[in-house]
Amino acid sequence: MSTEKFLYRFGGISLLSWIVYFTISFSEYSTSKVITAAVFLMVSLTIYYLFVFIYFRFRSGEIVVSVGLFIIVLILLFVMFTGKQ
Repeated sequence: MSTEKFLYRFGGISLLSWIVYFTISFSEYSTSKVITAAVFLMVSLTIYYLFVFIYFRFRSGEIVVSVGLFIIVLILLFVMFTGKQ
């Protein structure tokens, strides 16, 4: 199996596991928490699949993905240090 196929399958399995988890334990969370998690999952998997696609399809894919991940890390650090305590 190629690395590209493995990464696409990994994303699919991640999506399925989250769906199964929230289906089983839906009653433990409020509706707003489940919706927030679903939105987060869709956004993060979209970014994940986009990065995998760019990495394997374009000559400058490694650089684009590296810069994208660096920007995500900076955003997360900003949110972590400026968020409510």
